[in-house]
Amino acid sequence: MRSPMSLVVALSFFIGLAIADDTPKIKGEPCIPTAKLPAHVPAPRGQLSLFADFKGKGDLGVPLYLVNRTGKAVELFTYNGQPFIAVEYEVEPAKWKPARAVDYPLCGNDLRSVKLPDETYMIVQGYVAAVGFKAKVRYRIDGEARPLSNAGEGVVSHDDVSYLLVSKTANFDLLSKVATGESIPPAETADYRPLAIARLAEPGFDREKAETVLKTIAEGPEKRFAKMARDALEFRPKFGNK
Repeated sequence: MRSPMSLVVALSFFIGLAIADDTPKIKGEPCIPTAKLPAHVPAPRGQLSLFADFKGKGDLGVPLYLVNRTGKAVELFTYNGQPFIAVEYEVEPAKWKPARAVDYPLCGNDLRSVKLPDETYMIVQGYVAAVGFKAKVRYRIDGEARPLSNAGEGVVSHDDVSYLLVSKTANFDLLSKVATGESIPPAETADYRPLAIARLAEPGFDREKAETVLKTIAEGPEKRFAKMARDALEFRPKFGNK
């Protein structure tokens, strides 16, 4: 027979489940009926919509309401029950660019496809930079043109934007200038010379040109960057010539 304490623990557990009923369920279907949707959240019929509640921004970010009113279940690729959300910022009127790289996990644990049934919604958190410059921001599911959230006032980190630039650019001249320190991307705290030096070891760049830049850094007076350049030079031969 269970002790009184065991019964109290069991009751507390089930009461806790009842209270948490309005939150997305990571292990089951991460859905809430649209009947419980807050009045200020628009959700057009016939659409999968994404609403950014900028007024509700908290320590975890901007609450995003992903609402399915398409008439059928929608399948979503998720990590820990949450879809991958990209954030963009307006660089000039009607021109938007990514504000940061989307965080994808290094391993496949907890990656799965989930279904958001018709007439349900889920709440995810939209990233907000802690420091940076003010700009209009909006959100979308990464890799998808729709749904696209409403725009609102946000903060964009120079670190995040510069990381995207240095990690993705195919412009050899730009990358070599960052690697040598001739060009310093805007940043709050980050130094992207190490990343630029490492990228010069990639096989996509002309071998002779890349090695010339790396040797210049390796023979330079800055010991820290010189070692990185030597390591990159040792790494390059593994990919062969171009």
